[in-house]
Amino acid sequence: MRRIQRLAARAEKRGLVKTLGSLLFRARFSVSALLPPQQEFRIAWEHTGKGYLRQGFERLWLLLAFRFEPEAYYWFSLFEPERFARAGEYMTHRQTTNIFDAMFEGLDPDRIQNKMLYAEICEQMGIPSPETLGLWTPADEPEPPFVDRLHQVATEGGVILKPRDAFGGRGISILHLDAAGAWSIRTKDYRDGDLTLSEVQRQLARSADCLIVQQLLRPHADLERFERGALLSVRTITLRDGDEFHFLTTHIRVGGEGAVADNFSSGGAAFPIDPATGRLGPGTRSAIADLPQSVLRVGDDGLEPPGSHVPMWDQVPDMAIRVHRAFPEFHSLGHDIAVTPDGPVVLESNTIWAKRTAQKVDDRGLGATVLAEILLAEQARREAG
Repeated sequence: MRRIQRLAARAEKRGLVKTLGSLLFRARFSVSALLPPQQEFRIAWEHTGKGYLRQGFERLWLLLAFRFEPEAYYWFSLFEPERFARAGEYMTHRQTTNIFDAMFEGLDPDRIQNKMLYAEICEQMGIPSPETLGLWTPADEPEPPFVDRLHQVATEGGVILKPRDAFGGRGISILHLDAAGAWSIRTKDYRDGDLTLSEVQRQLARSADCLIVQQLLRPHADLERFERGALLSVRTITLRDGDEFHFLTTHIRVGGEGAVADNFSSGGAAFPIDPATGRLGPGTRSAIADLPQSVLRVGDDGLEPPGSHVPMWDQVPDMAIRVHRAFPEFHSLGHDIAVTPDGPVVLESNTIWAKRTAQKVDDRGLGATVLAEILLAEQARREAG
C-alpha cells in the first residue's frame, strides 16, 4: 500500500505551487488533525467510545503515516477499530485525483465529458443509450430546434436536460408534458407545473448552460419500487491494463426523495452488488453516521433493497467493458448504466468516478484492489519507456 501512496505523493508534485503545497501538506493539517469537529467527534464517540484526544491523535497518525486529510478519518469510518487497522488500503479523493490527473495528462477528456459527443460515439459503436434529441441553450433560444420531437417524447415519458459539460448531477432538469398541453419542470431546488413551454424556457434561461436533451428512461419493473424520483443507475468501474479490460467494482445508486439525480450529494444511498450473482448487499450514504453496510431501507415506506437482485445482471459488466473499449485511452472509467425493461442502457461515463463513494460502499480501500497493481504497472511502463 505504501507504493501506491508514494505514487500519489509523486503525482501531487506537478508545478512549483503544487510541489510547495505538497511539501507543506502535513504541517498545514497537523493542528486541525488534533481538533476534531464537534459533530463528527460525537458520532464517532457514540459508535466507539473513543474520546477527544484519542480521535485527535489517530487523525494525526493517519496524516503523518499516509498523508490523509484529517477528514478522511470520518469519511471512511476509520474510527471503527477494524477499519482503522487497515487504514493504509484507503485512498483519499486528493490522492486519487492527483494520480489520475497524471495518468490522463495529454488526453482529451472532452470525448467523455461532452455529453453530446459521448452520445454520438455510443451511437456509432452500437451501444444502447438514451435517445438524444439535441442541444438547447434556453438563454439564447425561445424553444429548441427539435420542438416537435420534444413534445412527443415529453408526453410519452418525459425528458431529462443536463448541462453538456457538467458532471455530478449539476444543473439537471426533468420535463413532462401532460395530455392537456401543460408542462411541468423538476430540478434539484424546485418543481413547478401547469406551465407553457415559454415559461419553462424562462426558468431554464436563468443559467447560460447549453443543455443536452435526452429521453427520460424508466427502470426495469423489478427496480421501479426503489425509485424515489431519480432514475436508478448502476455505477460500474472498469480498468484497462495494457490491452486487457477488467471489471473492478459496482454498486446501485438510489436517489433521495424527489431528487433528480441519484448521487450521494442529492441525498441518495448506494448498495453494493455481488458481481457473481447481482444480489444487493447492505448500503450506505455519505453521512458520517451511516457507516458502511448500515443502510437497509430507503424511502418513507421502508423498502429494503438488500437481498434483491439486479435484473439482467449478466449483461451489465459486459456492457461496461464494451463502453470502455470505445475510450481505450483512459485507464479507468466509471459508467452509469440504467437497467430498463428493454435491457441495460448506458447513461454516461466518468473519468472522475467518486472514488470515495466506491470505497465506502464496498467497505474496502482501492489500495487493496487490482487498481493499485495496474496503476503501478503503468507507471513502471512509462518510466521504462
